[in-house]
Amino acid sequence: MKKLLQKAVVIMLVIAMSVTMIPTTARPAGAAVKPMLSKKSVSILIGETIELKVKNATDAKITFRSAKPAVAVVSPKGKITAKTAGSTKIVVTVRKNGQKTKLTCKTTVKKPAVSVKKIKIAAGKSRTLKIKNQPKKGTVVWSSNNKKAATVSKKGKVKGVADGTAKITAKVTAYKRHTG
Repeated sequence: MKKLLQKAVVIMLVIAMSVTMIPTTARPAGAAVKPMLSKKSVSILIGETIELKVKNATDAKITFRSAKPAVAVVSPKGKITAKTAGSTKIVVTVRKNGQKTKLTCKTTVKKPAVSVKKIKIAAGKSRTLKIKNQPKKGTVVWSSNNKKAATVSKKGKVKGVADGTAKITAKVTAYKRHTG
């Protein structure tokens, strides 16, 4: 019985020592949590919006600005609206308790484009064109400026009708709003 009691005490000591050796991730009391952005970089299409949020900034004064407003603008609440293709940085300034923190979000604005620039199609043959960087909920309206040379379906299937040249146009509408 004495040996069993000794073994139990040894096991409890081993467990107690093991638990004290486990590192903790607790912050020291009074340590400040740094503000951070919900996203460090975003990629959106022309006309789309996305909301940028600041975490760990309760009771702080927050300002947003775009380094290149021609590419993307940002509202006082962090709503980014894509204007034209290109890249910019959204600069966020957080002021709290005399401390000033600057955060940035790299913003890339893309525009939808047809998968190929130029194709040749013989009369009676067809080829389907696709849109690169198409919004998930965007709609595409296809058209041909010379239906005697080539026609195009609602799904982008171009069919050669006769000799000639036609310009096929894709108009992308109904951009989707993103939040996050």
